[in-house]
Amino acid sequence: MIRLYIIPIALVLGAFAPKSLFAQCHEVIDNEGIATSNPTWYNCSASDAPLSIETSTSWIELVINWGDGSALETIGVFNPGDAPVTHAYDSDASNYTVTLAEADGSCSIEGHYFTSAPASNFWSSEVSVCEGASVQFHQEATDVEYAWNFGVNPNFLNTSTGHVSFTFSNPGDYTVQSVIQLPGTGGTCADTSSIDITVLPRPEVNMTLSTTEGCGELTVSGNVSAPNSYLYVWSFMPAPSFQVGTQLDSVTFSTPGNHPIAVAVTGVNGCQSSAQQFVTVYPQPQADFNFEGACFGEATSFSDESTAGYGTNITGWYWQFGDGNVSYESNPEHNYAFTGDYNVSLTVTSPECTASTSEYIGISPNPMVDAQADILNGCSPLEVEFSADASLASTFAWEIDGNTTYGESMNATLETAIGNPSAHTATITVTSATGCSAIDTITVDAFPRAIANIEPLTNAGCAPYSLPIANLSEGAIAFEWYANSNFITSNSIWNGTLENITNEIESQAIELVAHSVEGCNDTTQTTIQVYPEADFTFSLPSDTACSPLELTMPVVEGVNSLTWDFGGGNSSEEQAPTIMLENTNGGLLGTSITFTGVSVFGCVDSHTETVYVRPQPVAEFTSDALEGCEPLAANFENVSSDADSYTWDFGNGITDDGPTASHAFYTDGLVQTYAITLTAYDDLGCFDTDTLTVTVYPAADFTLDLGVESACSPLEMTLPVIDGAENVAWDFGDGNTSNEVTPDYAWENTSGGLDNYVISVTGETEHGCSGLAVDLITVKPQPVASFSTIGLSGCEPLSSTFTSSGTTGTTLSWDFGDGTNDI
Repeated sequence: MIRLYIIPIALVLGAFAPKSLFAQCHEVIDNEGIATSNPTWYNCSASDAPLSIETSTSWIELVINWGDGSALETIGVFNPGDAPVTHAYDSDASNYTVTLAEADGSCSIEGHYFTSAPASNFWSSEVSVCEGASVQFHQEATDVEYAWNFGVNPNFLNTSTGHVSFTFSNPGDYTVQSVIQLPGTGGTCADTSSIDITVLPRPEVNMTLSTTEGCGELTVSGNVSAPNSYLYVWSFMPAPSFQVGTQLDSVTFSTPGNHPIAVAVTGVNGCQSSAQQFVTVYPQPQADFNFEGACFGEATSFSDESTAGYGTNITGWYWQFGDGNVSYESNPEHNYAFTGDYNVSLTVTSPECTASTSEYIGISPNPMVDAQADILNGCSPLEVEFSADASLASTFAWEIDGNTTYGESMNATLETAIGNPSAHTATITVTSATGCSAIDTITVDAFPRAIANIEPLTNAGCAPYSLPIANLSEGAIAFEWYANSNFITSNSIWNGTLENITNEIESQAIELVAHSVEGCNDTTQTTIQVYPEADFTFSLPSDTACSPLELTMPVVEGVNSLTWDFGGGNSSEEQAPTIMLENTNGGLLGTSITFTGVSVFGCVDSHTETVYVRPQPVAEFTSDALEGCEPLAANFENVSSDADSYTWDFGNGITDDGPTASHAFYTDGLVQTYAITLTAYDDLGCFDTDTLTVTVYPAADFTLDLGVESACSPLEMTLPVIDGAENVAWDFGDGNTSNEVTPDYAWENTSGGLDNYVISVTGETEHGCSGLAVDLITVKPQPVASFSTIGLSGCEPLSSTFTSSGTTGTTLSWDFGDGTNDI
């Protein structure tokens, strides 16, 4: 196993590589003949040699810092193929950092020059160790790369430090090598040293103990053997803690737990080994138990009271009851078939140890008893006499309703509250002279009496009076209600109605009979004041109407105070108020109108009638064009509400239906208006209309007649006035325009052919309607007559030659002045 001594092992190849300060910088030739911007040069000879530098790229103004404190050297232009730049070092340093740079700072690279081969200085902390021990190796050479071989395999380990630690796991002789080399030299400049290490074997220990585990207290002896050894030292607890020799004399351990026994052996070569075993002492459990009940016919309960030592538990139980029966439970019960004495034993087991104990128990006979009563049921409170018929009994104890009485007989008054059980159980317990007992019980029913109790919410009310009456009766399963001695209902809740159709107050009696299940009944009665009944009915029209509906309420007679409730938080205390009902929900609106009145007796009556109002649609629409020139295209947006269907009338005999509409309007040459009407219908029959007016202006109708179809160039003209046109704009057909009303313009033909011009004028009517008029003229080219003559004078007959130099491509007509001509 390889262990790092001071610094974690890491590869450091390239640690001294130069750094380029600028991207795309120059390169020079390194010691291996490779062009690079971080060169390494080295001298592996024994003698000093100057540094020689060649370049692979061109330098413009090379400046070199040789790294030895000498002045900067300016080389200037330095190109590939130039003689090498050299420098001799005088100091004793092993390496130098050389910086090559352009004088303007645009490029700078660094290189390293190693002046001589490295020299190894290798030593170790030990040359002889025991197996499993580590040796410290030290290589004092610096500024080098380190590689190690520890003689355990052919592989070398590279590290960043010259100080390492190695553990030799097996005995033998090992040659450890240290290889150092200059960085970047690829092993060219290197030095190797070696040290021989001897690894001695440790003794092989064979340790044997007489026993390694036991319960409570444990005595142990042992022996040890090891070849080529001479010293054996045993260590243990308790005192005396140490023995010397191949034999371990008996050692006693009395406390629970794990006790180590170790032996250290020294070989004749001075190397040591050791061995260790543990002796385990388990806690010894203590068996013990208790028991309850030793009377015949009763189960005798056995309770384990055994204890286990610290850190362990009782895990097993073995009971022997002395009658041939056994149990493996921790706390069993056992029924003995006969009276007598029995030897009971318990064996308990922990995970490692066992313990036992035993004890005699005696099983005694039981007494006998029979409980009796002079009456077994009746209504509460019930007087009862209890008595006991017993044998082998020496004491008597009665218990009933939480009370205890001693003696062979007992008198008791049994009372049962409503809601409690009617059964009262008397228990007689008799005890023999040996402590065995017998128990008997007898049950007597003292039935609770029903309690009739009613509580009306009020003692007075208006007829028909269905007053709430709380039935507070207790212990009843059935009821009979009477009003004025007339049977009303057998329900548990009063559901009768007290009537009074007279004009005076009446006193009426309500009676309740409460029946218990056993026939213990009760009766109660109360008196109620009943006021004459109030009746305020009225009627309203049942026909439907379109919203809004104005309605006047009728006069209701015989009221002392009144309230009309129209819904929606609207009300009135007038006798005949008028209301306005509006339907905005889109369907048939039913409005409930409630009249509530109070009579002189304070009795209240309410009556409700429902009035139905159909929804009134609201017709409304807008147009994106309310005026304009024909043809005027108008789009109408329907913003009506509460409508199911629509019709459109465009004011010109044309109609349409649907939620939206569009229409084009025309004139007969004059300004014309149209009344557009939208009718919105509700499916229940109500409708509404909305009207908008659209104004349509006649379209522009302009005419342009220049009176000229063709003319010779140049054609000059004053353009005419366009009737009914405003804001005119002329286009002369040749790219020129004018906004004058009657502009002057001239057209020239310089092409030699016919030029056609489309003359147009645009304008607006007084209503802003735009129009266009167009005319076409043709401008012919104007020819130029010119000629030259040969023979202007001479004797007759004079022959003269005339040559036309005028416009080409024209027809020539010659007049020679002597009455002759030519074409």
